[in-house]
Amino acid sequence: MDCLVSVIVPVHNTVEYLPRCIDSIRNQSLKDIEIILVENQSNDGSAALCDEYMSFDSRVKVLHLPVANASIARNAGLDIASAPYVGFVDSDDYIDYNMYEELFDVIKCHDVDIVYSNFQTEYLDGRIDGCDKNSGQIYIRSSLDVLRDMMWDKLNCSSCTKLFKRTVFSEYKFPENNIYEDRIAMHMWILQCKQVAWVDKVFYHYVERSSSLCHLITPLNRYHYFMAEFSRIEFIEKHLLFEGEELLEVRNRLIRICFFTFEEFVLLTKPRCFQKPIKHMRAKFKTLLKFPSRELEVFYRKRIRKIVYFWPIYYWRHFS
Repeated sequence: MDCLVSVIVPVHNTVEYLPRCIDSIRNQSLKDIEIILVENQSNDGSAALCDEYMSFDSRVKVLHLPVANASIARNAGLDIASAPYVGFVDSDDYIDYNMYEELFDVIKCHDVDIVYSNFQTEYLDGRIDGCDKNSGQIYIRSSLDVLRDMMWDKLNCSSCTKLFKRTVFSEYKFPENNIYEDRIAMHMWILQCKQVAWVDKVFYHYVERSSSLCHLITPLNRYHYFMAEFSRIEFIEKHLLFEGEELLEVRNRLIRICFFTFEEFVLLTKPRCFQKPIKHMRAKFKTLLKFPSRELEVFYRKRIRKIVYFWPIYYWRHFS
């Protein structure tokens, strides 16, 4: 029988968590699935474990990539996915047994391109943070409402809490030059949809590890986060998601995030070592100065203007 859902799992040095992850997918109540494990440059035994699962479960496919990059791994999985619907799971997380059956039923019944659900964060010390509601209700939402919530961070942008029609990725896949790929790409996929379904229920268990790539505070990490957030500023301007006072509020919120991320970046490094990223971020800041003065918060407009036009002096005064 042809499979209904392809589940793509990038794998990189998570051998301690991998069995729980893979078993949670193998034990789904929806049996007509394929599991694509995309191992990329692991050195902890993860690669052999992936091959072992493939040896006794015919639904498991394994790719071994010569580069460690989650986006490249996801895109490679998409290239060989055979099902009409696609989901993603990170290899240190796990899912409830009924996740894909319930999401599949909703996406088919309501003929939408994307359905999303809730998640809970589980810490290594046993703490759990989750959603407040989890009513189990199904809501059909306009893509514009979903995008507005996403720009306010009222809705998580993770690809792992969602089920997609595979055709969603026909024109735009995961960006391979930024570790915050979901923050850059998700709004592009939502934009393609007329409506999106939401199942108000937790299915996905996100395991918070301080050693995971997105939680490491490094100059490159901060640069990638800056670029991901700035892409949202550009997105809301291009697609006219907001107007009036709400536009000013959400834009200034994103500008604040970018400003403090830039400051973090500079504090973590020496500018002469990262000249190109600094030049790139300053060029992005320069585009903000096109907005009328009254539309930008005074503090940030002044600081950004100095960063753009008087960078050596600004650095000397604030960081030296």
